[in-house]
Amino acid sequence: AYNFVASEAGWFACVLGAAHGKPWIGPLVVIALVAIHLRLAIAALALVWAICMPLLAMLAARWNSEVRVRRPEYILDDWRVNSGA
Repeated sequence: AYNFVASEAGWFACVLGAAHGKPWIGPLVVIALVAIHLRLAIAALALVWAICMPLLAMLAARWNSEVRVRRPEYILDDWRVNSGA
Protein backbone atom coordinates (compact mmCIF):
# COMPACT_ATOMS: atom_id res chain seq x y z
CA ALA A 1 0.00 0.00 0.00
CA TYR A 2 2.81 2.41 0.86
CA ASN A 3 4.58 1.85 -2.46
CA PHE A 4 1.46 2.70 -4.46
CA VAL A 5 0.63 5.80 -2.43
CA ALA A 6 4.25 6.99 -2.44
CA SER A 7 4.68 6.52 -6.18
CA GLU A 8 1.44 8.41 -6.87
CA ALA A 9 2.45 11.21 -4.48
CA GLY A 10 5.90 11.43 -6.06
CA TRP A 11 4.47 11.53 -9.56
CA PHE A 12 1.90 14.14 -8.52
CA ALA A 13 4.62 16.29 -6.90
CA CYS A 14 6.69 16.12 -10.09
CA VAL A 15 3.74 17.12 -12.26
CA LEU A 16 2.55 19.94 -9.99
CA GLY A 17 6.07 21.25 -9.44
CA ALA A 18 6.73 21.40 -13.17
CA ALA A 19 3.31 22.96 -13.83
CA HIS A 20 4.05 25.77 -11.36
CA GLY A 21 7.55 26.44 -12.68
CA LYS A 22 9.36 24.71 -9.81
CA PRO A 23 10.60 21.42 -11.25
CA TRP A 24 13.02 20.84 -8.35
CA ILE A 25 10.14 20.14 -5.92
CA GLY A 26 9.27 16.81 -7.57
CA PRO A 27 12.71 15.21 -7.23
CA LEU A 28 13.01 16.44 -3.62
CA VAL A 29 9.68 14.82 -2.73
CA VAL A 30 10.70 11.61 -4.51
CA ILE A 31 14.03 11.51 -2.64
CA ALA A 32 12.19 11.94 0.66
CA LEU A 33 9.70 9.19 -0.23
CA VAL A 34 12.52 6.82 -1.25
CA ALA A 35 14.31 7.54 2.04
CA ILE A 36 11.13 6.71 3.97
CA HIS A 37 10.67 3.55 1.92
CA LEU A 38 14.24 2.42 2.60
CA ARG A 39 13.82 3.10 6.31
CA LEU A 40 10.65 1.00 6.40
CA ALA A 41 12.25 -1.74 4.30
CA ILE A 42 15.29 -1.95 6.59
CA ALA A 43 13.02 -2.13 9.65
CA ALA A 44 10.97 -4.88 8.00
CA LEU A 45 14.12 -6.75 7.03
CA ALA A 46 15.38 -6.56 10.61
CA LEU A 47 12.05 -7.95 11.82
CA VAL A 48 12.15 -10.80 9.31
CA TRP A 49 15.75 -11.52 10.31
CA ALA A 50 14.83 -11.55 14.01
CA ILE A 51 11.99 -13.99 13.37
CA CYS A 52 13.70 -16.27 10.85
CA MET A 53 17.09 -16.74 12.48
CA PRO A 54 15.85 -18.56 15.60
CA LEU A 55 13.60 -20.71 13.42
CA LEU A 56 16.51 -21.57 11.14
CA ALA A 57 18.68 -22.35 14.16
CA MET A 58 16.05 -24.70 15.56
CA LEU A 59 15.67 -26.36 12.16
CA ALA A 60 19.43 -26.79 11.83
CA ALA A 61 19.67 -28.27 15.34
CA ARG A 62 16.86 -30.71 14.55
CA TRP A 63 18.44 -31.66 11.23
CA ASN A 64 21.82 -32.25 12.86
CA SER A 65 20.25 -34.51 15.48
CA GLU A 66 18.62 -36.65 12.79
CA VAL A 67 21.66 -36.93 10.56
CA ARG A 68 23.87 -38.69 13.08
CA VAL A 69 24.84 -42.16 12.04
CA ARG A 70 23.18 -44.72 14.25
CA ARG A 71 24.53 -48.21 14.39
CA PRO A 72 21.96 -50.95 14.35
CA GLU A 73 21.43 -52.73 17.65
CA TYR A 74 22.82 -56.03 16.37
CA ILE A 75 26.18 -54.39 15.67
CA LEU A 76 26.28 -53.04 19.22
CA ASP A 77 25.35 -56.47 20.58
CA ASP A 78 28.13 -58.11 18.55
CA TRP A 79 30.61 -55.53 19.83
CA ARG A 80 29.57 -56.18 23.44
CA VAL A 81 29.87 -59.94 23.03
CA ASN A 82 33.19 -59.85 21.19
CA SER A 83 34.78 -57.33 23.55
CA GLY A 84 33.93 -59.34 26.65
CA ALA A 85 31.84 -56.55 28.13
